[in-house]
Amino acid sequence: MKRTLALALALVLTGTIGCSKDDDAPATGENGEITWATGQFNVTATHVEDSCFDGAAELIALGAGNTERDFDTPLQFLGSDQIPGDVTIRLIEPFGESTGSKLVRNDAGLLSWDPPATRKDVDLGGLDEKKTYDGCIADFTIKYAGEPKSVAGVVEFVGKMTFTVDKMNDNENCPVVAEGKALPCSVEVDMTARQAQ
Repeated sequence: MKRTLALALALVLTGTIGCSKDDDAPATGENGEITWATGQFNVTATHVEDSCFDGAAELIALGAGNTERDFDTPLQFLGSDQIPGDVTIRLIEPFGESTGSKLVRNDAGLLSWDPPATRKDVDLGGLDEKKTYDGCIADFTIKYAGEPKSVAGVVEFVGKMTFTVDKMNDNENCPVVAEGKALPCSVEVDMTARQAQ
């Protein structure tokens, strides 16, 4: 399951959230909300709350001795004028692709996926070439919650992804949940998105 989180953090999200940088301060709409354009953004994981694997998820997500970790490649984000909008959430194999969710914005300006993304019957044997978890089948729910903020004239999204392991089969190759924990359990990853320069 350690590799599960590492690969989940390598998500490639198409049509999710977005922000943009102007020469001056970010634009605001008629109601004072921050607005932004579609574009590519760098995402940094800044904190991990591991309720599943006894802290191992934090080590994998951030690396030993690190307080944050950058995603390898920029991600494409929706502009504010496209919300609410359909999102396609593409994850690397074996997680595949999740559709049927929308990016929505509530009255307080917070963004989320409605409904959360789900991946069912994922064979965790596809996580590595050695097929360490071959035959271990699991279901996942992935939630997002984020807030646009203006930082020195740049719109940033400060948010959180929650990766919930809903269930796993009893295959002998399945990873062991930490002592005292039970499924479903979650790993929460705090993240900040900033326009790619």
